[in-house]
Amino acid sequence: AARSSAIFAFLTLTCVASGIGVCKAGVRRCASPRMAAPEYFFELDRENNSISFGCRQKSVTMVRPESGGSLHSFIGSSANAIVLSSWGPGQVKQCEGVDNEFLINVEEFDFVAMRIAVELRARCTLDEATTTAKLESLGFRLIGPGLERFAEAIDVQVFGALTPSKPDARLCALSGDVRFVASGKIPAVLRNAPEPALRAAANAMSKSLIAAASERFSEKVPKAYSEWARGRGQ
Repeated sequence: AARSSAIFAFLTLTCVASGIGVCKAGVRRCASPRMAAPEYFFELDRENNSISFGCRQKSVTMVRPESGGSLHSFIGSSANAIVLSSWGPGQVKQCEGVDNEFLINVEEFDFVAMRIAVELRARCTLDEATTTAKLESLGFRLIGPGLERFAEAIDVQVFGALTPSKPDARLCALSGDVRFVASGKIPAVLRNAPEPALRAAANAMSKSLIAAASERFSEKVPKAYSEWARGRGQ
């Protein structure tokens, strides 16, 4: 049991470092968009004591169209709006001297007696040819006692993309694509853990990531679009 808890803690901290919050009671529940089957991968290198895992999830979220402006116009007006709308007030700060890079204070995470904060650095760009807003992680910082060395041992890469339907499309929708990869050295306490246990824990964390991304894509971004459109209509 202690070993299983250690595996879960290691992979949970890895996912939290990527900017994905994990609920205490399990996977977050939210309005479900149409989602393709997630693609998981897992690699374990016993010789080098390293692990790599992640997932990819594509989704389509139906959005109520607004008379004040199209969803296509909202996404195309500013990719930065996606970042600002995906987290709560005060959680996002623009990096000085850089227009499209942000520091994001991700939801704090409770682990045993510690309360861990995560600061994620991300770049947001707009592909004007496809009107796709893209978010790419550039690094992170774990804030908590003794976590600096832990963060140095992990390489986390997160990529997200949102593409709106065309203004003249019959349906108003957001197409989402989230990719997540975490890799690093396995802590000494877990090096003898069986592969099935590591794989199961990695998949559980990937499912938590998908649920969190689904919440941001299916609830927070459409809400920001609605507010933007109502403001233009006044």
